[in-house]
Amino acid sequence: GLYVNDHQQTGTTTLWGDRKAGHIQAVFNGHQASADGIAGWGDHRATLRLQLTLEWQAWNRASGQMIDQEAFAEFLEEHVGDVREPDGAELLEVATSIQASIGATMKSAIRLDTGQVQVAYEETIEARAGKAGALTIPTRVVLALTPYEGGQPYKVEARFRYRLANGALKLGVVLDRPDDVLKAAFADVVTAVEDDTSCTVLFGSPIGAS
Repeated sequence: GLYVNDHQQTGTTTLWGDRKAGHIQAVFNGHQASADGIAGWGDHRATLRLQLTLEWQAWNRASGQMIDQEAFAEFLEEHVGDVREPDGAELLEVATSIQASIGATMKSAIRLDTGQVQVAYEETIEARAGKAGALTIPTRVVLALTPYEGGQPYKVEARFRYRLANGALKLGVVLDRPDDVLKAAFADVVTAVEDDTSCTVLFGSPIGAS
């Protein structure tokens, strides 16, 4: 913001935001903003490059990955400070103590013409956590994550998942609409830049020299 304020030229300075590239670019000597304006070289530029935080990258990499219990507990232990609901320590205890077993219940019985009885079974997974199975296993988790370095944390909701296959328990989380959080975070950066520079940020790529 300070660099733009020091170098901006009335009528020729424009700001351009590109969310996918993660940057906002200032062009100081662009075309004059008038119908008969003089064409500028557009080669005096400055770029604000936004850096994704390590915690944002870590949770996004983990999203949708079902991993073994020990690996998930280790991941959660490293990032427990990002958890808001349920309490981070409680979620970690759930992750380390959850036990699951497969059972089967009779779903239906149909008497056939032959006199035989056809029985269908439905598999169920029974899971419990904590001492004597007293802990509630959450279905959803609320995180507080900061997408961009130097930014503010945002509420990010996630689904807590567990799966039992071939006797092996897998755990994981799935973030809800993380791209929407990035959009909101980028929009807030744009607003802050506009407030600091009194320039409107346009979206796209500037025309001219790069």
